[in-house]
Amino acid sequence: MRTVIFISDMPTVAGMRHSSTLALIPMWHFLFLVVHRRRLSAATGACALMQLAILVLAIRIRGSATWTILFVVAVVFVRIFLAWLRQADRPRLIMKSVHSVTWWPAALMLGGLLANNIYMNEVLHPVYFTDDVMPNHGLWHSAVLGFEYEPKLYSPEGRAAMADPRGDSIGYYEALHYLARVHFLPPSSDPKEAPIGFTSGWTGGYKMRFHDNVMRRVFLEAVAHHPLRIGKLYLVDKPKAIYSVIRSILEQTSNFEWLYWLIIAGGGIGCFLVLGSRYSGLKYWPIGTLGMGALVLSVLPNFWAYPAFQTIADCFLTLLAMMVLAVAFIAIAICSGIRWMLYIGPDRDRLSPEKS
Repeated sequence: MRTVIFISDMPTVAGMRHSSTLALIPMWHFLFLVVHRRRLSAATGACALMQLAILVLAIRIRGSATWTILFVVAVVFVRIFLAWLRQADRPRLIMKSVHSVTWWPAALMLGGLLANNIYMNEVLHPVYFTDDVMPNHGLWHSAVLGFEYEPKLYSPEGRAAMADPRGDSIGYYEALHYLARVHFLPPSSDPKEAPIGFTSGWTGGYKMRFHDNVMRRVFLEAVAHHPLRIGKLYLVDKPKAIYSVIRSILEQTSNFEWLYWLIIAGGGIGCFLVLGSRYSGLKYWPIGTLGMGALVLSVLPNFWAYPAFQTIADCFLTLLAMMVLAVAFIAIAICSGIRWMLYIGPDRDRLSPEKS
């Protein structure tokens, strides 16, 4: 998990922005429980609870790790849908499909997330429930900052603020512009001189919860008034930006020692799997499918907000895992082909021309 080996601007294990990657291993644990249809028992339940504790910790540190729960829940729903399609009886019964799928890991994850939210609401200081303070990063504030790839979605003040190296200032300009336009607060040309209603007498800064609620209105208004630009933003601009950031990480790497170790690791895994089993590589295709699904959903935080070196650790590490898996599949194909040509291993008698 030490992404700093690529470039110095990427957070590593000790960094708060990197801690969401702690959720990756628990996610795979719950996925394998679902895919391999493990029944709930004392042993599996205890192990799942330990992984759940790590997952909740990662989400507490960085809320973007919630995408892992969404992925496991999505896999469960896909399996239920496929089981429903395969039913021979008519009419198809949805509850029959539900009972045929191992869904308890997803239910446990959702229950753990709900229990954590209830607990946090009980133990947080009352100040966190005012307009002045939030216990987390602004969700809608981040979404509005993601408009930077379509500057015309911003107000004139917001576009002018794009030259400010402090990226968050764009959100404050947008909030003040909106509040002035709806005649809630008087106009202000500079967030540093924001009206009293926008600043907190307790913290001396902006009212962060109030600000994020305003950002929600700014975001939804942009979606309603500029649907084509929003579509281009999420279907074209942000995928290109994510690709550009990942490419920049790889291009700025000082050496390619990591790539050699990745190939060695993937090749070793592939050879071990095929030589230690009489099954072909087709047995492992669900892992590849899940990996591709994880890679797609790992970019959700960057789609919602914006991709950058400090925000893309989940996606980048998932991509590396997929690269290892791709090398492993190539090694499986090569080893399986060699074994088939030499008629060795457990398939020799079955494949030998003398037995045909």
